[in-house]
Amino acid sequence: MRKLISFLLVLTVVMPDMASAQMDKDKKDYYAEGQSAAKEDFKSKALIGGVAAGTIGSVIGWGAGYLFISLQQIKVPTHHVAHLDPNQKIAFVKGYKKTIKKMRNIRFHLGAAAGNIILFLIIDAMPNETFFHVT
Repeated sequence: MRKLISFLLVLTVVMPDMASAQMDKDKKDYYAEGQSAAKEDFKSKALIGGVAAGTIGSVIGWGAGYLFISLQQIKVPTHHVAHLDPNQKIAFVKGYKKTIKKMRNIRFHLGAAAGNIILFLIIDAMPNETFFHVT
């Protein structure tokens, strides 16, 4: 009888740990996994586009370029989500898309700001007679 009680006591101590380990495995943060995958996959020419938009169109080009970049769709590579169940896939895709969008926007705005600075330096370097002809 003592051995049975000892066994049951050990079992009650060990079983919750085993159950929580399984629950932790199931609770994997797929949103964070999507963010991590996006950081690894990120390749964008948004910086170059921002510089071009800022240099050619100044503030109006910056706004038009941002509108263009915002309307672009973000596609999640299928190899990232093929093995996930629907709930995991939703969380992964949200994390992936949000991270790509954030990184792309940051690069575009940095490029557009640099483009505006380049444009103002070009305008400043030009002789005054180019824009204001005094007779």
